[in-house]
Amino acid sequence: MNVGYYFHDLIDAIDEAEAVKREGEIEEYSLLTIIDGWVGQEFQLSFQRRSNKVDVYLTDPKRKQTFKLSSTGAETFFSYFPDLKE
Repeated sequence: MNVGYYFHDLIDAIDEAEAVKREGEIEEYSLLTIIDGWVGQEFQLSFQRRSNKVDVYLTDPKRKQTFKLSSTGAETFFSYFPDLKE
């Protein structure tokens, strides 16, 4: 199964994420692992809840880099994981 075929919009959202120096709060579900064939990528998830939206941050623990999904990217993320928005 090619993950890009099924989750291409989520992969695109991650590819377009902006590198940032800050993170959100780590919650109960804190890891996202994406596997495509023999290749995998793991991110630590964190969230910043605001009055009318939730910012999504992905941290690559190996490179110690954090990325913030755009508003559209966050909507795409929550379309796959709606329980994490609550």
